[in-house]
Amino acid sequence: MNVQRCSSVTVGGTKCKNAAVQEGKCSAHLSKTCVVCLEEISKGGQRRLSCKHVFHTKCIFTWFETSDECPLCKTEQDADPIIIFKKHVEENIREKYRDAIKTLEAEVARAQRAARRPN
Repeated sequence: MNVQRCSSVTVGGTKCKNAAVQEGKCSAHLSKTCVVCLEEISKGGQRRLSCKHVFHTKCIFTWFETSDECPLCKTEQDADPIIIFKKHVEENIREKYRDAIKTLEAEVARAQRAARRPN
């Protein structure tokens, strides 16, 4: 017996390995439910990831605060503009933190030198 598979293609051009349920798509690719909030996804306010899974825009943006992967298939979303922006912001914050630590270290060293000087 030949089992029909989902016709959706995920990141990297690999085919989805789930069995198709209707219209050549598996339940994950046909789902009208956002797996982040578990509410129905309407036509407006949705975002499709590169792996073809769909979520509420607000939900996936919240998800991306802590993860760079699709909540369903765990495919990295490195090409997503939100993830690119997030990584850019994170790097800027790390750079500012490094600068702040260097400034603090210099101030501590200056204070220690000043404390060792005789009055």
